[in-house]
Order: sequence, then C-alpha cells, then structure tokens
Amino acid sequence: MSKTSKFLIRWLIFFVIVAIFLGIGFILIIGIQNHVQIQDIFGPPDPELTLWQKGYYELILYWHKNDLIAHQSTPEASIEFTIQPDESIREILNQLQQAQLISDPEGLRVYLLYTGLDKRLLAGKHRIDPKLSQIEIARALSIQSNLIVQYEILAGWRLEEIADSLVASGIVSKQEDFLHSAQKPLSFYFSNINTNQEAISEGFLLPDVYLISHQEISEELVQLFINNFQKQITPPIINEFRSQGLSLYEAVILASIVQRETIIKDEMPMIASVYLNRLNADMKLDSDPTVQYALGFNKTQKTWWTNPLSEKDLQIDSPYNTYLYKGLPPSPICSPSLEALLAIAYPAQSDYFYFRAACDHSGRHIFSHTYQEHLGQSCP
Repeated sequence: MSKTSKFLIRWLIFFVIVAIFLGIGFILIIGIQNHVQIQDIFGPPDPELTLWQKGYYELILYWHKNDLIAHQSTPEASIEFTIQPDESIREILNQLQQAQLISDPEGLRVYLLYTGLDKRLLAGKHRIDPKLSQIEIARALSIQSNLIVQYEILAGWRLEEIADSLVASGIVSKQEDFLHSAQKPLSFYFSNINTNQEAISEGFLLPDVYLISHQEISEELVQLFINNFQKQITPPIINEFRSQGLSLYEAVILASIVQRETIIKDEMPMIASVYLNRLNADMKLDSDPTVQYALGFNKTQKTWWTNPLSEKDLQIDSPYNTYLYKGLPPSPICSPSLEALLAIAYPAQSDYFYFRAACDHSGRHIFSHTYQEHLGQSCP
C-alpha cells in the first residue's frame, strides 16, 4: 500500500472518530434537552425506575406529548367515571377511551408508568371534567378529593347540623364556609320564590342521599340541595299549599315544625291538620321545636334541640317562640322531609286542636278536640 493510501485511510479513520464523537455529543445534548423538557411537562420520574426505563419512557413521552397535554374542546359537563377495585391499568385506560375521555391510551399508559401514578389510581366513583388534558385526567383519578361519596341530609337538621356533617364527612373543610353560602338570600339560589329579602336557605336543603365530590364548593352544594327541592316540589304540590292558604315559603315553615314534632311518619298529615286548624282559628301554635330553635345550641346537652324545655325556656322573647306569638315563625326551623312537605299539601281532615305524646313511649300522639280533653289525656 502506498504512503498516499495509508495517509488517506488514517485521515478517514480520524474523521469517522470525530464524527462519532460529534454524533454522540449531539445525541447527549438532545437527550439532556429532551430529559429536561419531559420533566418540565410531565413531572419527575418514579424513583423506582431504572436508568434504562427512564430513558425509554422519556423517548415515548416525547413523541406523544402533544396528544397528552392538549385540552379537549367539548361542551359536555362533568362525567362520572368508576374505577373498580383490582382493575388493571389497561382496563382502566380502555374504559377511559370508551368514555371518550382520552384518545391516546398507550401514551397515557407510559405516562402513568413514568410518574408512578399507575400505583396511585383510586378505586371508586370519580367526577371528571372532559375538558381536561389526558395527563390532568390521570392526575385527577389519583386525588382523594375527586372521589364521589354518598352524603345524606337527615330530616329535621338545621343548617348548622348540615354544616357539621359536611365537615365530618370531609366534603367541606370549614363549617363557616358552608354557612356563609347557605345564609345568602334564598333568591340567590331559588328562582320564582316570593319571600322577604332576609330569607335564607334554611328549610330548602331537601333531606335525601346525594352523590358529592370532595371538591365541590359550598355554593354548588347549596344549589345542588335546593335544585333537588325544586325538582321534588312540583307545581301541583305548590297549588295544594295554596289551597291550604299558604305560600310556598309558609308551607316550608309549617312543614319544618311538623318534621320536628313527629317521630312516626304516618302521623304527619294529622299533626299538619292540627296546626292548620290552629292557624285558621287564630290560635298560637304552641310548638316546642320553635322554642328549641330560638334557644340555639345547648352547650350542656351538646345539641341544637334542648330537651326537656323548662318554664324559663318557654318564656324566651323571640319571634320564633310560638308560645308567645301567634302565627308562623319568621322562617323554617329545619329541613323538612318530602313526607312532611306532602303532609302540608295533603293534610288529614280533622277538627283536632291539640296533641300530646302517648304515654306508652311509642312515639305516637294522642289528639284532642278541646283543651279540657287535652288535659285529661295527661300521663299518670
């Protein structure tokens, strides 16, 4: 081989080596930039991944990033999505795709593996906003506060008791936040209702079982409960209230009294008839629960409903004290059940004006036409 040929071969080898090093350097620079970009977009990788897995997943995410971070344009409201216990990642992703919440299940699977979210998806029912990007949906499925829980408002609770229960259930963080929303004017939530401007939502948060996510804000909760009231109390029922001489608001006030006076549901129409008879006769209602409402929280008994009431309690000077003032109290005293509201719409037909608890402790009542008869029904 000639000297010239050897010289050319050496230079060729040199250029090849330089090219290789330059190529490696370029790849390293691109890799580092890609690594930084991927972490900026998707967050840090799962520390349990090997170096090879991190590099492989980052390469896949780089090619899928546009699909994974794009926000979807859809007019649809939130969608309920359920993850079953022990459901595999592929099964979850298939269901998300079928629900049209994601379009790139393979890319999202790699994202879950890269971040470790595959181990943190929560079984249960979630409320998902379909406008979220695919990685935001994945993150939402791993957040406890996005889970939908069953929550029940019990009949006869006043606003403060509902607020306490919402805090205890973990649905709201502060009682004051819910009360602030619930004590806004009723007209803020309820269209087409005629009442005074000071009226709040007391009495209109219909007792029922609700599906609620922890992320609901207080105003949305109040609106949810009132919407259920509006759905259940239909125009024909409101017309029946009017036939009793009551507006919708007055009917809710009276139903709240019936609710607190009654243990046995089938007695509600009869107790409603007693109070309607008293109103029509211009008599005082003489209702213990209205006094309990006026007294407020009893720190000794740790209840909002003081029991028993003393003679001093019955003398409290409050517009809610129906032993002192005729007519209905200014507002409802609790959330009446649908049964109590229907008892006002469809009361029993009676000429009773009095009732008292039966002596057998059954929770039932004995009804009387006159005060003398009522006194004669006292327990020995």
